[in-house]
Amino acid sequence: MLHGLNNPTAPQLIHYVLVLKTLN
Repeated sequence: MLHGLNNPTAPQLIHYVLVLKTLN
C-alpha cells in the first residue's frame, strides 16, 4: 500500500481515508 502513494491517485486515497476518519 505504501508504494501506492507514488501513484497519481494518492490524493484520492488520502481523501478516502480522511472521509473514513470523519465518519468514524
